[in-house]
Amino acid sequence: MKEITEVDIGGKRGRGQPNQGGRKSSESKASTGSDSSSDEDDGKISVIVEPCSGRFWNQQRQKKDVYKMDHVPRGCALIVSNTKFNGRPPRKGGDVDLSNVTALFKGLSFETYILENITAKGIEDEILAFSKRQEHSQMDCCVVVLMSHGHRNVIAGTDNKPVRLEDIFTMFDNDKCPQLIGKPKLFFIQACRGGKVDKGVAVPEDDEDTLEPVFRNGLKSEMRSLLQITTEEDESDGPETKPTRTDMLFGYATQLDHKAFRDCTSGSWFIKTITEVFMNQAKDKHLLELMTTVMSEVSKRTASSSTKPEIRGGKEVAEFVSSLHKMLYFFPGKNIPRKTKRQHSTDRSNSSDEDSPVSSSKRQKKVKSAGKKKKGGTSTHAGGGVTDIRKCVDMVSKNVRSSWDDLARQLGFDHEEIEEIRDLRGDHRRRCIVVLDRWIDKHGDDATMEDLSEALVQTGKKDVADKLKKCQF
Repeated sequence: MKEITEVDIGGKRGRGQPNQGGRKSSESKASTGSDSSSDEDDGKISVIVEPCSGRFWNQQRQKKDVYKMDHVPRGCALIVSNTKFNGRPPRKGGDVDLSNVTALFKGLSFETYILENITAKGIEDEILAFSKRQEHSQMDCCVVVLMSHGHRNVIAGTDNKPVRLEDIFTMFDNDKCPQLIGKPKLFFIQACRGGKVDKGVAVPEDDEDTLEPVFRNGLKSEMRSLLQITTEEDESDGPETKPTRTDMLFGYATQLDHKAFRDCTSGSWFIKTITEVFMNQAKDKHLLELMTTVMSEVSKRTASSSTKPEIRGGKEVAEFVSSLHKMLYFFPGKNIPRKTKRQHSTDRSNSSDEDSPVSSSKRQKKVKSAGKKKKGGTSTHAGGGVTDIRKCVDMVSKNVRSSWDDLARQLGFDHEEIEEIRDLRGDHRRRCIVVLDRWIDKHGDDATMEDLSEALVQTGKKDVADKLKKCQF
């Protein structure tokens, strides 16, 4: 899988050559004549995600019925985009969707992984590998975007072989993906789900279309299948367990048995609308509100085609199925991008006093301090004192990283203090620096190299403790 930051769609061809053939596309191409003013000439949206306010961030993330979304990055987003198929014309506009949705989730602080033009077997293998990534355990959310041709409950690989959506969803069930238990897992599917075109109705009260009850029953059946709901009411005499499939949302471009529309220039209605709605409203709306708005906006569009009367006047109704049990806010803008080791080294070697660990602790004065500070303040004498410890902060934070909370416990921080530091902006290394700064400020001359070394050993970082002894001043 390759991570990309931008897709050039200004008339240039993507990877691979378009396959020739006259087989009819299963995803309808349409023009609406209602492109957003935010579109550029090539159809790509200039994606700028509006940040949420500090007040909203502080108010919402403290609530118990809101999912935790404060890691940086928030989670991993896998984006599958098939635009070239054996013996079929390319999915024109698919490259625009890829650019838009990638920029969107990067703007929402997700680490994006891209799969382009891949076979059915490749889709299954790569998504399975993605579901098993250990990084999920350190993050708050997971996103999978699937964009291809499709039919009822399947999407197509570039070899035109089907991949069952149920097989993909199962890979993220709680028994298959324990790293994401209790965390939201979001799926967005841009693909046809059948061959019917909804031409709409003039007077909904007089609608006698026999498809309606069939559709409702079909959707109800699919919801039960997706959420693994049974019709029997059994009582359990065993210990309480968590359902196999929870905390998921499945967003579909269209209804069961119907076509999904895609503009050759500006991309699919569904992905374009998700991009526009999310980037403008995620700042203060939770996911279910966003998806409801997406459904409303997509339903307002009407297909026009001078060459295909069968799709002219076509309508599309996006829908979603959810087993989320909390509100999900993305909290855009409330983060600091992860830095590489080289960037950390450069930042610290070139930093001013304002960026030093000492100043970092001063900047945290508005936050509740880690316990009561002892008399004596900080010392500047050598020989294992505070100055020597401060010189080792960089080395310790580099090596402790994600174990910073265990080190904090060994240094005497209570649960409330640790959770407070966990909520601070920054990565694990920055949190470790904050822990050490507060510990030094709290204990003054009593903060010794010996105490820090012992805490490192108890944390399971004996190798770091050994390096601490050899630290050169």
